[in-house]
Formats: sequence, C-alpha cells, structure tokens
Amino acid sequence: MNKKMRAFFVSSLFDRSKFFRRVKIKRGNGGAYFECNINFGEGVVHVKSAVFRGCLFDKNEISNMTFTDCTFIECRFVAVKMSNLEFHRTKIINCLFMKPVFTNVYLDPRSFSFDFNEWKSGAANINTSLFQRLESNLKSMHQDEFARTAYIQFRRYARWQKVHRLDGLKFREIIKRRTAFLVDCLYDRSMLYGYGIFNVFITTVLAMGAGILVLNCWWSYFSITSNLNGNFPYFEDPDIIQKIYYLVVTVTTVGYGDLSPKHASGMIFVIFVLLFSVVWTATLTAIIVKRIVK
Repeated sequence: MNKKMRAFFVSSLFDRSKFFRRVKIKRGNGGAYFECNINFGEGVVHVKSAVFRGCLFDKNEISNMTFTDCTFIECRFVAVKMSNLEFHRTKIINCLFMKPVFTNVYLDPRSFSFDFNEWKSGAANINTSLFQRLESNLKSMHQDEFARTAYIQFRRYARWQKVHRLDGLKFREIIKRRTAFLVDCLYDRSMLYGYGIFNVFITTVLAMGAGILVLNCWWSYFSITSNLNGNFPYFEDPDIIQKIYYLVVTVTTVGYGDLSPKHASGMIFVIFVLLFSVVWTATLTAIIVKRIVK
C-alpha cells in the first residue's frame, strides 16, 4: 500500500495542517505553484478544516485518511485510487473525477456540487461514471442510503448525456433520444427512480384528483348508472362523494357493480383507469419492497 501522496497546488489558498510534513515552492511554465509531499506515518491521518483549491491529484493513491469539515474547490482527480477514506461534512465543489477507483470510501454523494449549466452538458459523461463507481463502492460497504443517492445522481447525469451533442444525428434518432429524456424525467419526478415513496404518494394524489375532475365534468356523458339510492338506475349527476367512491372502487379493481357505465365513452374511461391502476399498484408494491423490506 502506497503511503505517499503528491499534490500540486495551483493556488496558495490551502490550510497548512500538521499532516503536511514538507512544503516547498517550485516554478513552472504557468507560474509558481506548490508541491506538497505528504508522508504518512502509521495509522489514519486526520485532516480537519482544510481548503484545497485548484489541486491536482492525478494518478495518485490516497489511503488511510479522514477528512472532516474540508472543502475541495475545482480540484482534479484523474485516475486516482482512493481507499480506506472517510469524508465527514466535506464539500466537493466543481471537481473533476475521471476514472477514479473507490475502495472502502465513506462519502456522502450529496457532498458533491456542480455548476449545473456547465456540468450537465459538457461533463455529463464524466459525472455519470463518477456516481456509478461511487454507488458500487457504497453498496459494497452496505451504505444503502448513500448508494441510493449515488444511483439517483448517476441516472440524472445519464439522462443529460442522452441529449448532449445531437448535431449530425438523424431526425429519428434525435426524436428517440428526446423521448427517452422526457420519459426519464417523468420517472424521476413521479417515482425518483423507484426510491421515492413520497413522490409516488404525491403522484397518486394528483392522478386521483385528475380522475375526479374528469368524472365531475363528464359524468352524464359517460352514462354511469347507479343503484345506490334505490333499485333502479339513474343518470342524474350525483354528489362528489359518490364520484370519489366510484373512482376508488374502480382503481382498486373491487368493482361492486353498484355504479357502472353504459355508454362506450364511459367504458373506455374505465378500461384506461383499470390498466393504469394495475400498473401503478404493481409499481407501488415494488417500490415499497425495494425501499423498506430490502
């Protein structure tokens, strides 16, 4: 295991903590920069309240360290190997991670922040790989909550990657990618990629509200008959409670038969609601099992 790390500081804005054993200034083509050779002793090195700005950690092995209340700003990690690290209350701002290797790294994916307008297009593929690798690392550590967050970020950057650089593509391919992008956005907002129970609840409430609105506007047009108030059908516009009752009975596929459509348009509406309810119930069950039981 390599216990030596070399970092080149483009800026002098960093905290010279005690773990810096030797610091010397060199001159390069771009002006002065700092070369900090960090020699590790035995055990874990603790770094607190350090600010790293414009640092290059390319092709280094960083291991056996704990960062607390640290900030990394516009640093570069290219082909870096990180192992046995912990990041607590750390901010990683607009840093470039290209082909990193994570092994037993405790890191909250919410520590990363990027300039969205810049990184969603030009560097979407880089961040897609970053969060995919981070998710695999967190899964191996059984950090399920962090792994879910990394997976969601991975899917979001992969979504932007679909619509990046559409110039030169055929019209059919452009439509295909944009459609996939919109479907992915809908999946994100409505279900949070299968992890958002609250998102599913809100979507269910909105869908039920839309169904009640449709019934309220076209109840008589659907010709829905009822035996609730006697032994004979009627077509009068009932109160809102009966409409909610009919929608809930239909969505849950109970189907008592006390309310039933007689017109073709009403039957088409019921078919649509039944198909939607079956798919939605299966999805909701899968999400609950995935989020709670598993």
